[in-house]
Amino acid sequence: MRQRALWAAALVLALASGCGEAPTPQAPPQTQAAANPQTFNGTDLAWIQLMVPMTEQLIPMLEIGSTRAQAQPLRDLSTRLRDKHRAEAGELRALLTRTGLPDENPHEGHNMPGMVTPDEVTALAAQAQGTAFDESLTTALREYLAQVAMVSGSESEVGTDTETTALATRIAADRQKDLADLESAV
Repeated sequence: MRQRALWAAALVLALASGCGEAPTPQAPPQTQAAANPQTFNGTDLAWIQLMVPMTEQLIPMLEIGSTRAQAQPLRDLSTRLRDKHRAEAGELRALLTRTGLPDENPHEGHNMPGMVTPDEVTALAAQAQGTAFDESLTTALREYLAQVAMVSGSESEVGTDTETTALATRIAADRQKDLADLESAV
């Protein structure tokens, strides 16, 4: 279990450091928060910096899905997830502020697993409503939910800031439930 947590933490750190190859699990992160550096470790900081854009970039796709999904269960799920992610974006922004890190997206332009890009939102918006639309939306949601569940689970195991790990634990559990709901909706 500890080995899995170390590798997962390495993945989070790799994502936060520019989405390249993962460092060895023994390599401690060098980033420190300006405010309360004793409460945040590198995994906390990397997770927050990853989750802010992942969450915020998904919301426009959920907005489209909430009005255009052909399957009513998928439309309902998109609406519920949109509302939940708006609230979580506020919680994540508050954590980012508490870290003292700049309000920047270090992942801008990166094509990362599970991260919805503006181009993907534009492509989905250009699709006609129907089965193809629902399939594209489902694929993007499945990838996002699985990735967020995985990195949030890692944060909850390896992070040190109690507020951050509590949010990560809740998000990991919610995304697992959301994945099950998605499979029921399609």
